[in-house]
Amino acid sequence: MHTINKILEQIYFKNFMNKTSRIIIAALFILSINTINAQNNKYLSELDREKIIFNQLDEKSQNLMKKLYDDEKKADKLMEIADKYYKQLSEYRTQVMEIKNQKKRNKLYKKMEKVENAALQSRIEALDNYHNAAVRKYQVYKKDLQKFYKNASASEKDSAKNLEQSAFDAFDQADVKVQIAYHTVDHSEVYNIYTQAYILEQTGLLYQHKIYSIFLKWNKETKQHIDKEIKSLKNNIPLNFNSADSIIVVKDSIIYKKVVVHDTIVVKEKSPDIVFRVQIAASKRPIPPAQLQKIYSAGGTIYTNVEDGWYKYSVGMFDNYHDAKKFKINIGVKDAFVVAYKNNHRINIVEAMKQ
Repeated sequence: MHTINKILEQIYFKNFMNKTSRIIIAALFILSINTINAQNNKYLSELDREKIIFNQLDEKSQNLMKKLYDDEKKADKLMEIADKYYKQLSEYRTQVMEIKNQKKRNKLYKKMEKVENAALQSRIEALDNYHNAAVRKYQVYKKDLQKFYKNASASEKDSAKNLEQSAFDAFDQADVKVQIAYHTVDHSEVYNIYTQAYILEQTGLLYQHKIYSIFLKWNKETKQHIDKEIKSLKNNIPLNFNSADSIIVVKDSIIYKKVVVHDTIVVKEKSPDIVFRVQIAASKRPIPPAQLQKIYSAGGTIYTNVEDGWYKYSVGMFDNYHDAKKFKINIGVKDAFVVAYKNNHRINIVEAMKQ
């Protein structure tokens, strides 16, 4: 088995993609799958699966995938830069507690704000790179999977089609979130939206791994493990992987892949279940930031919610209706009105006031 893997790696890295080498790859590929599946009923890690999928792609797709792997590495480096910023921020927080002079404290607070903004910006750039790589990888897999349908059984085709729809739905939802992020001003909100999109995209790619598991006859343990990976992403539950798998770290209720977060001191305020905001605009299409700033120029976070095909924009966050109403009167936005949300879902304003 080690010899087979070694030959496959040599073919991959040296790019011997002539006709003869493709025949060799095909033969070794089939043998390696059978050997892996029979070996102690061990599940294939994500890295193993990625290698198997890569080695059966055509030359054009392989070249594209290599570029995507490079994009992911760039994103990893940006996340590492963000982690360094957060480590520095943690050190500043320790220092500020020891400073008694208020002016010196304020000076350090300004430094902390700059560092936190730089960390957020690095993470947003990283997630944007992950997003672009994930979308293109999804497209490569989607095209490649079509070649298996010709020789598949009716039940295999049905299962694969259902999983195809699940993968499509995940990427479709992620795309909506990314479009919202493009039109959101507040960096913290952008980062949160991007992270939600990232989780959806990684889930979509795992659904595609499930399709490959059908056509490439991966063992039962591998199929079950992919299900566990999907569940862990959907429910934000850390999954215990072995050393061959990616590292999953849970931080601030968000799952990061291949990222170790140092900023463990930050504790975010927990928002109440029901919040009142002031809706300032709604549109069937995302409103550009410049136009939003013309509508509402007071600064602060502009929240975006997509409801029934409408992009709805609101500001402020209050735990009671009366404070929200006072805020609405003073912002000077024509036709603005108070709205209520429970766990980020719109609810009837009258019902919200009763609770």
